[in-house]
Amino acid sequence: MDVVQYLKNNELFLSHGYCPECVEKMIRQWFGQEKKEEDPA
Repeated sequence: MDVVQYLKNNELFLSHGYCPECVEKMIRQWFGQEKKEEDPA
């Protein structure tokens, strides 16, 4: 992988890695998980 591709693939982490909202978005993006609402059971 070249440097340009690495930067494109990791731009969210590299620019916003410590912002709590961005970390949550980044995790969902990396692992393909959407935020699920909890069942009020």
